[in-house]
Amino acid sequence: MHNYHKKNLVEYYKQLVVLCSATIIISTALTIYLVNRGFDRVREAIASTFVYSPTHGASVHVYSKDTDLWKTY
Repeated sequence: MHNYHKKNLVEYYKQLVVLCSATIIISTALTIYLVNRGFDRVREAIASTFVYSPTHGASVHVYSKDTDLWKTY
């Protein structure tokens, strides 16, 4: 009887380890995806922004794809 419970306990620990490992792998993959997606958005924003100085001042023109408009800051 003692060996039966011991075997069950070992099986439960194996399942717990597999479940925790799968959770960690999925969380890591999701984090990498979200960070990469954020960097792509930043890269896109930088590509659509430029600075110029027509009268010794600086302006930043930003193009928004959502509104299809240029904004000057």
